[in-house]
Amino acid sequence: MGQSLIRGLGKSSWLSSAGLALLFLFSFQASAVVIVLSDFDNTFVETRERYNGAWVTPFKLFRITHRFDPVWSSTQGPAEILVSPSEYERVRHDLARGERRPGNPAIEITTLDGQRVSAAIYQTVAPQTFWHFYPSGTFGEPIGEQAPSYLLSDFEAALERTKADPKLDWRGPTFPLVKMMLENEKTARGLGIITARAHTKEEWRMLFERLKGLGEIRNLPNFELFRSVGADEHVDLDHHAVDHVSITERKTRAVERIARILEKAQLTVTDERLAARGRQPVRSHFLIFADDDFNHVRSVTRLFQSFAGSGRFPVKFGVYFTGDEEDARKLRAESGQPRFAILTPTGSFREATFVERLGEPEGLSEESAEEIWNTGISCERYFKKRF
Repeated sequence: MGQSLIRGLGKSSWLSSAGLALLFLFSFQASAVVIVLSDFDNTFVETRERYNGAWVTPFKLFRITHRFDPVWSSTQGPAEILVSPSEYERVRHDLARGERRPGNPAIEITTLDGQRVSAAIYQTVAPQTFWHFYPSGTFGEPIGEQAPSYLLSDFEAALERTKADPKLDWRGPTFPLVKMMLENEKTARGLGIITARAHTKEEWRMLFERLKGLGEIRNLPNFELFRSVGADEHVDLDHHAVDHVSITERKTRAVERIARILEKAQLTVTDERLAARGRQPVRSHFLIFADDDFNHVRSVTRLFQSFAGSGRFPVKFGVYFTGDEEDARKLRAESGQPRFAILTPTGSFREATFVERLGEPEGLSEESAEEIWNTGISCERYFKKRF
């Protein structure tokens, strides 16, 4: 078993550590495992204002200096401004495209401190605009003693927002699934995060140790299954622009390698779970990918369809989409794919059961899972309350 896992790893240091982590997972419990690979923003945490998200990772925009209008000076406004993720998403197409390419003067930006400025004179400057998505101190900014990383400081700020406004919540759509995986020390080893962020493993550890200290989670996840694709060389975190495809490819490649490792595992009669077709039990692992990005989900879904139809993978594949309702309708219209999709061997989809949505925890009935999902037992907010 161990040699078969190692052979599937290739030369990547992350793949090697992920393979060793899975090897340890297999030796720690029964052969069949549940692996959950979740995105972070708008998946594990909620940043969207329309869903009362309390997590705000600031984006920094820079004022252009070229005077493109003889009457109106482009120096009217701060040299730098901070905006929320939702505000950045709203105005990003109206921003200046460079010093001599002003943006839309009819659009105003609301900054985090409440100022209103014109989108015409502010631009994205990569990578500095996305500095809070990088390892702390990358651009020389002071971090502060209270929170030694940008990731942790954003979490502490989110906690303060929820205290000030009970309607807000930093927890994202997959938090129930993540929390359930982390309830048990064994299943916790199957939880990883694949994100466009570039944080270090130590920064992720500090965040989850803080969550554990607050009682939000019971066990730490498997940090060897964390993949910060934004840390890859030549990846620009402005993934709405030229490198969006490369981030999609890197996420898909990371998920593929995990699936190919699971392909090698030998299963026994004790490793049965509900079949992908939703009928009789079969021997299989369970691999779940969760993300809010339409392109990421579509890419991984196609990968899983090819694997499920090959007959070579003793794996049940799940894809959970946490994006906006408009994209969810588009996904369903294109292929009939539901938000919580289990892929069948024919490449079609079925709706995941409530037990499957929670990672198939041992001994949990469908009735209990539905109650947890709909009422928030053990987890404060659930998908059904958002979508």
